[in-house]
Amino acid sequence: THQVSIEPVEVVQAQVEIPETQLLDVGIQTFEPGLNKDEIELVEEGVFPAVRKAEARFIPVQLRNTLQDTGHWGAVRIVPEESDAVDVFVLGKILRSDGEALELEIEVSDSSGRVWLNRRYKSEANANSYTVEEVTDRDPFQNIYNAIANDMLSARERLTPADLANLREVSELRFAIDLAPEAFSGYLKTASDGHYLVRRLPAKDDPMMIRVRRLRERDLMLIDTLNEHYANFGDKMDDSYESWRKYSYEEVVAYNELKRSANIQKALGVVAVLGGIA
Repeated sequence: THQVSIEPVEVVQAQVEIPETQLLDVGIQTFEPGLNKDEIELVEEGVFPAVRKAEARFIPVQLRNTLQDTGHWGAVRIVPEESDAVDVFVLGKILRSDGEALELEIEVSDSSGRVWLNRRYKSEANANSYTVEEVTDRDPFQNIYNAIANDMLSARERLTPADLANLREVSELRFAIDLAPEAFSGYLKTASDGHYLVRRLPAKDDPMMIRVRRLRERDLMLIDTLNEHYANFGDKMDDSYESWRKYSYEEVVAYNELKRSANIQKALGVVAVLGGIA
């Protein structure tokens, strides 16, 4: 894992309509909140567990909206756990979120088992990020979502149309194998690099596959209903969360300035002592 520090970046939008056979569905699991320490220790560090748990649902919604708006993907959904019903899967962990900076650990993989990304992203806000106009039009950390979206697009563009078609087929077959392993396990094989490949496809009129597709559609409809709840949660949280981030940003900046001043005074004191000794 390596870290990417985010400069201002615009998300890459699709310029032409992408064929249906090349559109990959994306699942973003709710993020790990990064609450591995004792609660008292976390609060002393300025991390409030209740806020962080809410962020673990809010931040994936922001990433989903960014990916969906690019036009490069099929359906982009928030999922509560890893799902075989999607082609590309995003895992995330919040490493830092205090209004001044947002740092995320992101891993992206596809249904074949290929890892696309494993990176840390860090973006910093400034005083202008929390003006009324800026908050209304743009998330203070929109750059981080744009950077992740662009990196995911770069990874996808390294795949051929045949690779993309294979991924969609692998996703469907993995879902089928999970439901009926005895009937479908022979349709996939594992390549030398450990990735899944399609060995053969069921007949188009295979009754078992028709039932699997119907069940997959129901599963995705359930996830879509769940996504409406995530979206509503994000909308309700937005205003109060931005107020909290603005307040937290001001506190962090004030604390850092106080610490910097204290270090300067300490340094001057050391210089004075050394000067007296000399």
